[in-house]
Amino acid sequence: MFAVRDNRKSVTGRVYMLRMTLDNKEVIHKIGMCYTPRSTDRMMEILRSWFVHYRYVPETLMRVDRETDTPYELEKYIHGQLNEFKWVPDLKVDGREEMFTGLDEDEVIDFVKSTYKKGIVWVP
Repeated sequence: MFAVRDNRKSVTGRVYMLRMTLDNKEVIHKIGMCYTPRSTDRMMEILRSWFVHYRYVPETLMRVDRETDTPYELEKYIHGQLNEFKWVPDLKVDGREEMFTGLDEDEVIDFVKSTYKKGIVWVP
């Protein structure tokens, strides 16, 4: 009788990349998406999770934060392309399935920045 529809796919969201430097100097990138107007809110949730589980907060920079009409699809595509670089922390921190190591950071930033222009929706 009623069709179930995922309206989020048509709602503007954000795709972001965090650069996290761990206490052992290892660099980890967290690539995610959110439907809130500010990716920094999500960044703070992730850092709080690190503190709760590890009792420290990694040095973290927001390297890219991009508005898009297809945040879920774009995030899923990027994760698929970077699967060989996947990194998972020992403890269950927020976003742990969306972390990568050994990335060419500039290449990822350029790709994310190139995917959205006003009025154009990125589709894989």
